[in-house]
Amino acid sequence: MKTRDEAIEWSEFNPSIDNGAMQERQKVEYEMTMNLLRSVGFCRAMEMSQIGWAEQLKDMLGISGGEFVVGPCAGMTVTCKHEIVDKNGNCEVCAGAGWITQGVQKMLDERKNITELAQDVVDSEGAFSAVLDILHVIDENNINY
Repeated sequence: MKTRDEAIEWSEFNPSIDNGAMQERQKVEYEMTMNLLRSVGFCRAMEMSQIGWAEQLKDMLGISGGEFVVGPCAGMTVTCKHEIVDKNGNCEVCAGAGWITQGVQKMLDERKNITELAQDVVDSEGAFSAVLDILHVIDENNINY
C-alpha cells in the first residue's frame, strides 16, 4: 500500500494518469480515512469536521453558519413532508435536509390536529365546549404556543 503522499504524487503529477491510478488513490484515501475514523470515533470525527469547517469559514470568509451540520441517527428520523414553507418555497421545518426527527413530526401532527379542532369550533354551534376540549388537549400534551 502506498502512503498518502506517494499516492498524491503518483496520481496528481503523472501526466499519463488513468482511471486505475485515480482508483488506487481513492483506495488509499479511503483506507487512511477509515483508520482515522476508527481511531477517534465516527461521531467525534463528524463533530470535529463541523467545528473545523466553521472555523475555516470564519477565518477565510468572515462568515458563520455555513458549515454542514450533523444530525441524529437515521433511525430516529422521518422524511419531511415540507408542510411549512416560506414565500420562496423553502421548507422551514427541515431547512432543506429532507428529514426531521420523529418528535418534530409528532409535534407537527399534534399541531395539525389542534388546528383542525379549532376549525371545528368555528364551524360548529357548541363553540364553548369545543374550546374547552382544545384547551384540555393542549394542557394534556404540554404544548406551548
